[in-house]
Amino acid sequence: MDFIKNFNNNAALVADQAGNEWIVLGKGVGFGQKLGQPIDEAKIERRFKAAGSDDTTLATIKSVSPLTLEATSAAIKLIEAESSIRFDNFQYLALADHIDFAIIRSEGGIDMEDRALRWEVKRLFKQEYSLAKRVVKLINGLTGASLPASEEVLMTYHLVNAESDGAKVQETVNYPSLK
Repeated sequence: MDFIKNFNNNAALVADQAGNEWIVLGKGVGFGQKLGQPIDEAKIERRFKAAGSDDTTLATIKSVSPLTLEATSAAIKLIEAESSIRFDNFQYLALADHIDFAIIRSEGGIDMEDRALRWEVKRLFKQEYSLAKRVVKLINGLTGASLPASEEVLMTYHLVNAESDGAKVQETVNYPSLK
């Protein structure tokens, strides 16, 4: 793959041998690259098919800080190592966008705490909640952020959605109506 454009040190636009454009993410994947140079494919952690300059993928990658992309990759590595949960590219971008905004909210002192919701999530999704707590701690450590405990609930939702494409949440919503 050959370098085309740098979005930041950890995100770049590249072209494969067939001329297809890709957005690639990985620590240092775009650092110091010049047009036409081959990139180190060992640095690629994620790749997205580039669909155009107005593409949502491109907009999200450009809007999220490089540190957030690193934290998202580290979080997903932890999640995938500790569970059967796998993130597709859409879920990766949704999580990166969420983490970036959570950091901004925490810097502004905004906490989305809902104690009743926390109680329910801790009981309905015990394993996911436990893992979400570790992910929030990891993100705080990597970014220097101070994400509040309420982020554990929101992170749990990302895990549940990635785990089941919404089926598990729907089953839980339907559960009270069962007799």
